[in-house]
Amino acid sequence: MEIGPDNLPIAQKEIAATNGDGAAHIVGISIPFADSFDLTGVLESAEKQLMLRTLSSTHGAQAEAARRMGLSRSALAYKLTKYGIRSTDENRA
Repeated sequence: MEIGPDNLPIAQKEIAATNGDGAAHIVGISIPFADSFDLTGVLESAEKQLMLRTLSSTHGAQAEAARRMGLSRSALAYKLTKYGIRSTDENRA
């Protein structure tokens, strides 16, 4: 089964095709298209980037970020620890 844009919970306008660099770009997350790659690493990187963006958009409100991502507050706390995210203030661009 091939996973396409219709399978992702992201607005169509936020999905861009490959731009010649050999990767797909979904809301600013680069996913490599190669014969082989570290799927776990790619997924973890995407998860971390989406968490940081969500926390930034909620101005650090973790309960709201968890709600927007469909996570329990404890699941979000676990992932923040897993990825070493201590404070959204430190991670804002």
